[in-house]
Amino acid sequence: MMLGRLKAGFVALMLALVMLSSAFTAFAYTEHTITVDVEDFYGNNIAEISGAGLMVSLTGSNVRGMSEADTWYPTLTDKEADFTVEHGTYTVTAQATGYTTQTINIAVDDLVDPDGFIRVRLLMPSDGSGTPPSNNDTPDQNDTQPTVGNFRIRSIKVNPDDKVGPGDQIEIEVKVDNDAGYDAEDVEVTVRIDDIDDGDYLEEDSDDFDLDDDDDKIVKLKFEIPMDVDEGNYDIEVRVDWDNKETGDSYYVEDNTEELEVEKEDHKIAMTSIVLSKTSADPGEPVELAVEMVNLGNNDETVKFTVESEDLNIDEESAQFELLEGEETTQYGLFLVPENIKSGNYYIYVTTKYNEGKGTAFESVILTVTGQSTGYSGGSTYSGSTSGVSLSPISSVSPMTGGSYQPSVTPGAQMSDVNVGLIVSIVALVAVLFLVGKEVLPLVQKRQKR
Repeated sequence: MMLGRLKAGFVALMLALVMLSSAFTAFAYTEHTITVDVEDFYGNNIAEISGAGLMVSLTGSNVRGMSEADTWYPTLTDKEADFTVEHGTYTVTAQATGYTTQTINIAVDDLVDPDGFIRVRLLMPSDGSGTPPSNNDTPDQNDTQPTVGNFRIRSIKVNPDDKVGPGDQIEIEVKVDNDAGYDAEDVEVTVRIDDIDDGDYLEEDSDDFDLDDDDDKIVKLKFEIPMDVDEGNYDIEVRVDWDNKETGDSYYVEDNTEELEVEKEDHKIAMTSIVLSKTSADPGEPVELAVEMVNLGNNDETVKFTVESEDLNIDEESAQFELLEGEETTQYGLFLVPENIKSGNYYIYVTTKYNEGKGTAFESVILTVTGQSTGYSGGSTYSGSTSGVSLSPISSVSPMTGGSYQPSVTPGAQMSDVNVGLIVSIVALVAVLFLVGKEVLPLVQKRQKR
């Protein structure tokens, strides 16, 4: 019996050690891809410039202490450098004839790069030898190509970072680094999303700011995705303009490597506004209501809506109607303010149902009740004041279902699956050692006493 327990404990211990070893191995050998784009200050890919002879090299060491080195040269079909590395610290260097050599240091691990992919954009200023842009572009007379250092767009991030849909609000975050060797002023960040607004673009500009040498800044700009947007990928273009604070020379840099992916849901109705015919009403008065809605989904829908207010004794339901994909409509309703009701503000709730009742959109609006009964006695005749009865918007609300944007919060570091596996393995090993000590050691002691 003792031998059997010893064998069981030994097997469990070996299994825990194997799990721990696997976790450490996975932790050490996780692979990441570093992609490097190299451009001049006119936005030209230096890999495509004849005679430049671009060479991109990577050196450094991984977490196991092993040195790594690789060199990349452009080909006819490959215009960006790709390096596959493990966790570690690396230096990327770009060299080309007619340009000042540029380097960047990169730390690779799961916490800063959970997706396993890092994109680096190196901007190479001319060394004064006069290598021209490959597309023969002529720079604007007010824009001067920097001759020292590097003022770069470090990163572009879309929040939320997953797919977005019609009506969603997003925030595009641009990080700018000033390594140009001088203080910059009148820095302005411009972000444009191409072709997203019925073939037109959306564009936002930041306020001007100063950025000292060896400093960086994160700029956040907000956009609302148009309701009538089509599914697809849309290019995000970022341009940063600045002046040399000492000389007054003007520069700019551009980046169009990011895309925004828009995807529509199969079924989605959004109420874009609820409008009452008057800001306030007396007891007994009729009030008109208009509900604007749009079909943002990929299917035609059969729709109906309800208007409810327990305090105002309202419980009305519309007839069903069809709302085609991409179409919008305005639906009207009429209700009476009860005769015997106190003055005050009252909520009116509107619920739209579609997709055989599986989908709903919900909104509310406030009606202010004032004064006394106006003498309305029912039927089609209204004997009170007619002022304000015509439909004119006084209250507009954004659809609750129209957006998923949440205020941007910088997340704390999160553990990767590999790190979680490592911790689980360690816990398992401790548990096994405890069980082995609890079950086996007493038997050994008994054996020694005999």
